Amino acid sequence: MFQKRHLGRTKILEHKHTGKLQPHHHTSYGGLLLVLVLACCCVLLTEHTVSADDTGAVQTFAVVPAPLYKNGPTISNLQNGQQFRTTDPAVVSGSCPGRSLVEIFKNDVMAGAVLCNGGSYQLSVGLFNGSNTLVARAYNANGIPSPDSVPVTVRLTAVGNLFGNGGLPFYVSADQKYEAAKTGDQLSWLLTLSGGQAPYAVSVNWGDGKSDLFSRTSAGTYNLSHAYQYAASAGNYTVVVKATDQAGTSSYVQLVAIVRGAVAAPVITQTTAKNSGAVGLILKITAVVLASVGLAIAGFWVGEQRELRLLNRQLGRVS
Repeated sequence: MFQKRHLGRTKILEHKHTGKLQPHHHTSYGGLLLVLVLACCCVLLTEHTVSADDTGAVQTFAVVPAPLYKNGPTISNLQNGQQFRTTDPAVVSGSCPGRSLVEIFKNDVMAGAVLCNGGSYQLSVGLFNGSNTLVARAYNANGIPSPDSVPVTVRLTAVGNLFGNGGLPFYVSADQKYEAAKTGDQLSWLLTLSGGQAPYAVSVNWGDGKSDLFSRTSAGTYNLSHAYQYAASAGNYTVVVKATDQAGTSSYVQLVAIVRGAVAAPVITQTTAKNSGAVGLILKITAVVLASVGLAIAGFWVGEQRELRLLNRQLGRVS
């Protein structure tokens, strides 16, 4: 049976299957409230995350391809067969491409490095006793070498003992042609002493008005380090290392120190997600929607309570 009873303006419908009255109060306000609270928590967490990350300090890392040098440097001030009769370092100069780093090799041993300046370079090289084949090579900012220069062979014929025990030539070399660091940070090279007669005296001119002098009791590899301390130190420095063995034989290597200015600390602002571009706009809209939903739920609850009171009154009249 399906029956209708009219109670004023209120209509009560019996369930057509069970014959029971359909419950009027069926909305789960507790569940709706829980969903609303969870949504608000998500918005607050998102806002907090964006606020914490929106510091204005963005670090970007990229490798920028440097130009490849098709033409290598030259050695223009020396000629094949040229003779030297002193152990003082020989000056090597010539042309070089772009803003390259020029490295000189003597008999395949790195003898020194210098930055190209205005298309030319100059540095001092300590020669081996006897024949020295000199080659210049330019490196771009990514460390890619140019073609080698035309080799130039010169000869050192000096008075005195230029060899150590076992007839090994004495020389000093470094593992890197240049090192780079920020102002105040340590630059370091691995310095190698080979041949000659121990002990050795090593002096280093750092190019900033400071120098170091130390001794080594045997050949081998040693760490060489220095810090350019002041903000005004930013720039490029020529580092000259001179090593002398017990017999008085000297060897030189010239290096390059590249010092960058100290990087300023990022300024952390208090900008929140409310005014952080597109994300802030989305969060604003979400907050407005949630507030509207909350008001709508509250309105439904008030209306339902009013309707229940009216219904109860009508049922009281009928009974």
